[in-house]
Amino acid sequence: MKYLQTQGTVVATCRSMEPGLCKTSIDSGVVVDQYGIEFDRHNRPERLSHRTGQMKPNIDRQVSIFAHEVYDELNENTVLMREMKQLMPGRLGENLTVRGLGDLTGIEKGTRLVIQQEIVLVVVEPMEPCANLREVHPMIAKLLGKNGRRGLYCRIAAGHGKRIHVGGTIALLPASDAVIPDEEVVLQE
Repeated sequence: MKYLQTQGTVVATCRSMEPGLCKTSIDSGVVVDQYGIEFDRHNRPERLSHRTGQMKPNIDRQVSIFAHEVYDELNENTVLMREMKQLMPGRLGENLTVRGLGDLTGIEKGTRLVIQQEIVLVVVEPMEPCANLREVHPMIAKLLGKNGRRGLYCRIAAGHGKRIHVGGTIALLPASDAVIPDEEVVLQE
């Protein structure tokens, strides 16, 4: 399923300073800054590259996004639900859970996500299911497959210091519209 429409809603904002996959849903929202989500363990100037095993600048995987539609599908899987509790936002390690954009497959690299008309994220790459998902259930990675249903990694292009609120809008600006500078994407009220 590709994205259904060009606007959706943020249904959960999540962060964690603790090691492990799971993040806590924060009802009051989260603040974005230079390296990611404030008070999240991935918010730092450098990150470990799992491909090379080396430290690299944290300029590409600052915010992770997951589709609530995929949580709905996983929670309807009878085999999975026989063995575990319902999956809630943040359980798969994402910073933002969104609804209304489908399962996020088909959203291209370079697409900008405009949140609440003041924060701009740029899609860097789809998240691939990883071994860490076994912490949740051995079947999760297989159920998500390798087609982008795991979510998206994004970098923050504009809106440092702004708060992402639960219930806030999230709109897609296709990569083909990338001629507009990031700071000019921010819409005026």
